[in-house]
Order: sequence, then C-alpha cells, then structure tokens
Amino acid sequence: HRDLHSFPTRRSSDLSLSNIFESYFGQCWTLNEDSDAMWRIYSADEEGIKVRTTVRKLFAAFYDSANPTVSVSDFVGLVRYLPQEQIERLMTGDGIAPRLLFDNTGVMQTRVLLTKRFEFSHEAEVRLIRSLDRSHPQFANDYPPFRVDTNAVFDELMIDPRCKPLRVREITTAIQDAGYSNAVGQSSLYNPPNWEFAIPDDSLPGPLDERVWNALTTAPRPRP
Repeated sequence: HRDLHSFPTRRSSDLSLSNIFESYFGQCWTLNEDSDAMWRIYSADEEGIKVRTTVRKLFAAFYDSANPTVSVSDFVGLVRYLPQEQIERLMTGDGIAPRLLFDNTGVMQTRVLLTKRFEFSHEAEVRLIRSLDRSHPQFANDYPPFRVDTNAVFDELMIDPRCKPLRVREITTAIQDAGYSNAVGQSSLYNPPNWEFAIPDDSLPGPLDERVWNALTTAPRPRP
C-alpha cells in the first residue's frame, strides 16, 4: 500500500506531502511472533496465514540489485510510534519540510514513512519501502510485485488459530502441493495451558513475598 500524508507548514503556502510520497510503496511486517490483535484484524475469515522470516532474508529478496538507483530506492526499517502531537511538531517544523524536498538519498522520506501514531504500536511493525519513478512500468500498480523463493525466504507458515481442523489440513495440503517444503502448522495461541507441578508431601509452601511476586510478574521493557 502507499502511505500518503499531508500536513500544513508554517509558511504562507502549504506543502502537500502526498506529492512527494505518491511514488513510495510499502509492505508491512511485524516483530510479533503471535498476536490476538493481528489475527483478528488481518484474518477476518479465520483462515489467514502468518509467514516467518528474518530481515536479512526478506531484504535480500526485495533488494533489486539490477536497479542502478537501488541504493536510494529500496529500504527496510523499524516503525517508530509517537504521539500525534509529536508527529505534527516534527512535520510542521521549519527543519523537516526542506529536507523532504531536497533530500535525494530517500533517507528522510523513508524516516517519515517509518513513523506512525502511538495508537498503532501493537503492530510492532517493520516496513519494506520502495520508491519508483513515474516512468517505471510498475508505477501505476498499487502493489508492485517482487519475486520471492518461498522455501529460501520463509522459515515457517502458520495458520490462524481459529481455523477449523478440516480447513487446516486442506490449506496445509494446498501449500505443500504448491511446492513449499518448510514447516507448516497452526498457531497455538488459544490453546489452554497444560502445566504440571509437584506439591511436597511433607508440607505446603507458604505464600510468596510481595516483592518476589512483583519481580516474577514484571513485564519486560517494550521494544524501542
């Protein structure tokens, strides 16, 4: 999809960022290994498939080395999530707009496209970004394709945890018949836990000290 933004500047005339970004295309990935929100948002029919890869493998497949301007047109980056007010300050300040206009490396434009509102932070998104000149034959295509060797790039395919068992088998067979030979499975996100633990025969353990409990249940720091 293409991300188009338009913010007013402080100057007498407005700069439409959509004019700058209309030649940029993006593909969205997530760092989340499994996510209730992502399944529900992007797999409405409960038959979606999540693919697992690495940034290195994915970008190697995406990077168009035959393109003489690839160093200023193909990018990958981690999305930063900021409050709306902070994004507006960035985009309406005197320093950003000129750099967007005159930066011929594509770096500033890419940095803007790697910025989203904090409300979307559950996505933990990584984006592939490509800019295409208007004369490029794929410019008019909303989804410019690139070739991927699925067995070389995708380490694992995982089917929606809500998918019915019969459909899981049918989808798995279809994937394998198409030539995919790596692991295919179903997410276990909604499977109930099956924990086993031993209780000493001689005495029952006492309650945990509150400090110990707090240490055990403190969530890890979120990714930057």
